[in-house]
Amino acid sequence: MKICNFKPFRTVPLQALGGYYSLMKILTAGILLLLLTVIISTGTGASSLSLGRVLPVLSGQGSFPESFVLFSVRLPRIAVTLLAGAALAVSGVILQGLTRNDLADPGIVGINSGAGVAVAVFFLFFPVSAGSFVYRLPIAAFFGALVTAALIFFAYEKHQGLHPTRFVLVGVGFSLALSGLMVVLISGADRVRVEFIAKWLAGNIWGTDWPFVLALLP
Repeated sequence: MKICNFKPFRTVPLQALGGYYSLMKILTAGILLLLLTVIISTGTGASSLSLGRVLPVLSGQGSFPESFVLFSVRLPRIAVTLLAGAALAVSGVILQGLTRNDLADPGIVGINSGAGVAVAVFFLFFPVSAGSFVYRLPIAAFFGALVTAALIFFAYEKHQGLHPTRFVLVGVGFSLALSGLMVVLISGADRVRVEFIAKWLAGNIWGTDWPFVLALLP
């Protein structure tokens, strides 16, 4: 007669539990620091809205200038900053996982340059109205980044397997080529358009409003 050794519980190594608890501590500390930063940001700025007046304004007991500063200036900028930081973190994690390099980012492999070329082409050669450029420029940038990533993928020698160093070198080549193309595109443009493209590519939260937040949500 054969006796079945039934184990109702699975033994979890202590090292795995220690790593899990360490990860939870890091995530908790990061969330707390993020919330603290958001709270401080709502009451900090050149406008006259102190931190003690934030809760009354949120509950509808503030004046019109205070409501304007909080709801139309500070909260949209905080939301845009959080969404942009989250997007950068996700893209960095993906590329670092592919290249197995802790210093990898979209700028190294040419994805940022591809997005910049797409924005420059769209802004210079296609008419953009003041009310729609907030939504169309991110779409153009995403399309340019997607095309660049596809070109890098097809140009890479896939039959040899994914070699991190070779992959990064191919991306650097695309980045240099696209940067040169960007210089050619903006060399003949007027100064106002060049300044707008440069500020948009560098990143700026000045003048952002809720439509910018809606454009970043997807």
